[in-house]
Formats: sequence, structure tokens, C-alpha cells
Amino acid sequence: NDPEAGDTFLHILPFGVKTIFHRGKAVDNTLVPTLMNEGNLYIGIQQLQLPQTINILFELTRSGNWQFGQTLFLQWDYLSFDEWKPFPPEAILEDGTKGLIETGILSLELREDMTADNQTLPAGHYWIRASIPEKAELLSRVVRVHAHAAAAINTMQTPEDDLFTGIPAHTVSGLEQPVPGVVSVMQPYDSFGGVPTETEPAFFNRISELLRHKRRCITRWDFERICLEHFNWLAQVKCIGPFEYADLLPGSEVHLVAIPKVDHSDKFYEPKLSPGEIKQIEQYLRQFCSPFVRLVVRNPSYEYIRIKCKLRLLAPNPGIALRQLHHDILRFLCPWFFSHDVQASLGGTIQRSDLIAFLHALPYVAYITGISVVQFQTDAVGRYSIRDSALQDDTDDLIKGGTPWSVLAPSQYHDFTLIDSDEYALPEPTSFADLKIGYNLFVPGDSAPLIHTPAPNTPPAAATETQHEFTLFL
Repeated sequence: NDPEAGDTFLHILPFGVKTIFHRGKAVDNTLVPTLMNEGNLYIGIQQLQLPQTINILFELTRSGNWQFGQTLFLQWDYLSFDEWKPFPPEAILEDGTKGLIETGILSLELREDMTADNQTLPAGHYWIRASIPEKAELLSRVVRVHAHAAAAINTMQTPEDDLFTGIPAHTVSGLEQPVPGVVSVMQPYDSFGGVPTETEPAFFNRISELLRHKRRCITRWDFERICLEHFNWLAQVKCIGPFEYADLLPGSEVHLVAIPKVDHSDKFYEPKLSPGEIKQIEQYLRQFCSPFVRLVVRNPSYEYIRIKCKLRLLAPNPGIALRQLHHDILRFLCPWFFSHDVQASLGGTIQRSDLIAFLHALPYVAYITGISVVQFQTDAVGRYSIRDSALQDDTDDLIKGGTPWSVLAPSQYHDFTLIDSDEYALPEPTSFADLKIGYNLFVPGDSAPLIHTPAPNTPPAAATETQHEFTLFL
């Protein structure tokens, strides 16, 4: 502690250092750095004239890990003399990203005490940071970041409005009338939103629905039609009330399950609403429903179907045939993913015999045996249960979702074993060795135990057997 000795103690950080002891003065008493946040996004800015307002455009790819009921606490900070300070609420002018969930523009009023000569991050830049203490995997992935962003609205007055499909990227390259200080204009992405001119049949349909619900959400049909009319990016809406599902919902609670439109990509993904979209729908519908109704807008619950069997293929290239088999199973279970004309079956059912018959009818499948169907089912409180047809008698042929908002979908990985001869084989139960962590092996916490669902009419276990419910922590 001798100031004349000139001793210095530094913390080595990911992008710099921080002096915590110098000339007998300590600013921190920890031996190693303490990183409080699970995820951080650092943005360096040059050539600022503080205080200043900046508009940043974020291109984001939505995370597929977001689940219903999760709340994210995103914090925006700025660096001042190697210390992070939070932006006050009035400095966040607008957040079009809804907390880094979807592509949009963030408007910040940069503070006057920001500094550019810091040690913790490279000098010469003014730094801002988005941080989240936990659940960082739920945030969207950042693809690109642009400064000086603005949104423009295009209004078409020509008779071809109904054929207008948007403005492709890089179409807008300048201003019609020059503006002092604006050197260039760039349109990096396609236009979004917008609706075509309303046709006469659509007009009569909208007016007929308006005369029926009168902008009052009373029946389930009212909730669904008002929501679909206002949010044209929704593909399907289902209202679930307490009268039909009294054992799941309290008397004043109404659940609205909404599925956004899919982009029909080659790779299957779970269409889900972001937290911002859920909040937007709830705020809009609360204008038209009773104040005594507790409205909950939620995502569907996707329950996966896994097939285990032995088969002989006619195709000379088994790898290509197996890939086609995965794709055909996807089209059979989820036809709504490939066509806007087909809706997802919320709370629907599938006959196991129909699925097996479909597999037998495929032209490249010569023989198939030992078929078992495993369903990873969830209930209303989020508990997982596994239903394996190889462990059940054949009386239960129905594959049914665990909740009214469940959607059946194929697992990413099935268990196909290639054979050379047409020999009958009994279905084999799925074991832990067959499962993959992150795809069909769930390691839940205390609030969501993993339970095995026995077959209907299964006799109770003998008194000498001991059954344990356990939770694994990795």
C-alpha cells in the first residue's frame, strides 16, 4: 500500500484491461474480474458531438429457443471513464427491436459524459452496451448493424395497388429533393408490411364481420376475427375459453393462441410470436373486451413425434432416401408449413395407424417392421411426458396433443435401421441411448418433472416394486 512503490493491479478483460489498484488506491477488491451478465453486445461509435441522438438499425434473426412465459430484462448502458452507466428511461427514445427480439430501429439520446479514452474497450470509440443477466439464448442473433437509420412509408395511388408486393432491397438510392447534410441514401433490405388496395369482395367480407362483432370481443369468434383483421401477418388464431376447458383455465381467463405466417423455408422451424408481438396483440384486443376478462396471448406448444423402425429401401442411395423419408414425414404431419391454405391442427389428433400406413405406401420403402411411435407430450403447466407405443398395448391408436394449444410435429431425428431381409421384428421401446440432448432428451428443472405416461387401463405396479421420480442436473 505504499504510494511511492507504484504498484499496479489490473483485471484482464475480454477486450481490454481495468486498473483496480494504483499508487495505494483501490477501486475494486476482487482478485479476478466479476462478469455479471450472461450476454453482452458492445457497439463502438466514432465522430460524435455529444450530447447527440443516434438511430441504429439492427438486422436480427429470431432465436428458436424462445418459449411462452419468458420475460427478458435487457439493459442499455454507456461507458464513462471505464465505468458502465445505465441509460435513463427518457434516453431510450424508441426501441423498434422490442428488446433485440426483431429487426428494427433503436433511437438513443447519447449522454454528455461518455468518454472515448477507455482501457476496458479499445480507445477512440464511444461505447454502448446491451446486456442481459440470464437467458441470453432467447435473444435474437445480430446479423448487421447500421447507423443513421430511418423508416419511410410508401403510399401508392395507382390502380395497380392490389398487385404491389413491396420494394426490393437497393431500389431506393437517393432523395427526390436534396436535404442538406445527407450525403447518400441506402436501402439495405426489402420493404415490409403494407396491405394492397381492398377489393370489393374483401370489403363486403370485412363489413359483414364488423356488423357481427361490432368491435366487441364477446364470443371466441369475435376475438379471432378482430385479431386476424388487424394483424395481417398472422396465419391462424384460436380462442380458448373457460367454458370448454374448465379444468385448464380459470373462469375469467381467455387464451388466444396465435401462429405467425411462415416463410416456407426448406428447414422446418417452429413459428412463434416474439414477446413484443404478444404484448402488441394483447394491448390491441384489450380495447374491445371486458375489463373483467384476463386475456393471455400465447404461442402454440409444439409436441414432437419420433418414429423408430426397421426398413428395407428400394433406392440405390440409402442416404438420399432417408433424407427424403424425413421430409415426407414432415409434409405428412405438418402440411400447414408448406401451404397457406392449410391450417395447423391446434389440439388435434393423428391416428397412429394412418401414420404407419403412410410409411408403407412410400414408393421407395420395400418393407418396414418394428414400428414404434414416441410422443413427447407437454401438459398445461409445462411438464413433459413420454408416450411410447412399444410400451403400450395396441388399444390406444390415437396420438393427441397434451393441451388445446398443442401442435404435433416430427422430431428432427428419427431412429431408422436398414435391413436386408423381410423379417418381422417386434417394436423396441426407446431408451436413453436413442435420445439426443437438445432434440428429444429433456432434462427439466424442479418445476417441470419428466414423467412417463403408462398405457390406458395399465394395472398398478406390484407392491414389491419401488417407483422414483427424479430430476437430472447437468
